Amino acid sequence: MKSSSKRITREVQRLESYGIEDSLKRFELKKDHLVVFSLMTGVALVYLFLQGTYALELFGSYGLNVFMTAAATVGLVTHVRLGKSQFSYVSLGFALGLISWASGLWIYTYTYYIANASLPYISVVDAFYLMSYPPMVLGAIALLRLVGGAVRRIEWVAMAGVATALIILIIAYVVLPSIEDLTDLEALVTVLYSSMDAVVFLLLLPIFFAFRKGIFGKSFALIALGAASYTLGDIVLAYVNTTSGYYDGHPLDLLLFFGCVAVGYGFWKRNSDLKLINFGESSMKVKLDLGTHCLSCNLEARDHDMCQVCQRISRKLFHTNPNRRNCPSSTL
Repeated sequence: MKSSSKRITREVQRLESYGIEDSLKRFELKKDHLVVFSLMTGVALVYLFLQGTYALELFGSYGLNVFMTAAATVGLVTHVRLGKSQFSYVSLGFALGLISWASGLWIYTYTYYIANASLPYISVVDAFYLMSYPPMVLGAIALLRLVGGAVRRIEWVAMAGVATALIILIIAYVVLPSIEDLTDLEALVTVLYSSMDAVVFLLLLPIFFAFRKGIFGKSFALIALGAASYTLGDIVLAYVNTTSGYYDGHPLDLLLFFGCVAVGYGFWKRNSDLKLINFGESSMKVKLDLGTHCLSCNLEARDHDMCQVCQRISRKLFHTNPNRRNCPSSTL
């Protein structure tokens, strides 16, 4: 019995060594923050000073392709690293969505800039774009299932109001003006684009309420923020295209760039924060991140609703007595 207590104590000390210290340093400027800030600042400066040039058109096409492909690659690596858990499927959903979207972008870029040809509105590119939505919807639903219980009824009512207003605005100012003079197939595809963008964006709204309450990890908040940015950017882009007209190198591209950077950074954070801890008497390793989140329930050890493994960490580190939560790690 004494030896078991010693093992648990050593694991608690290990958790303290990287968990609490990381929490204390959470607001310090880190190298990864500088890299992300430099990337976005650099892209913004390119769009500011190269407006109206062919160089910006090339950067907008090839640059977005590279950013999106890089974010998708990091997402796939994170999925493999996390193993079989709810969070690995979140990473997989958004990564597959980005891969499909990036594939369409690469085909368009090759056809237009290298083959010097043009594509009709309904082409293989549109097929890849549309195929990106189902996995992103599944990723958003997986996130929503993790935190939906933390959102209060009044917040659901507020979000229902926002959803209703957004749908009305999209129909009036995006869908109806866009489908004028289109064939039936072209109109259907146009409606699908706007509808699926709205679905992904609205599914992600509750996640920010949970993040505000400290229930949701920063990495997944970044993924949600990024996905919301490029779906909202796609909606606004469609609106601009019906009014003043969208052009290659338009400042709205920054929303797409920002979305890719945020999603990729969220993937990277989840991957880099991952730690394996041998906790207690079990020979199995429990996956925790630097914020002492259990990767099976994504709740911090200081929260009051968590799995049994997190409860043991909580009692030792934070002297609380939390309630039980169903979690695969509770079997350890």
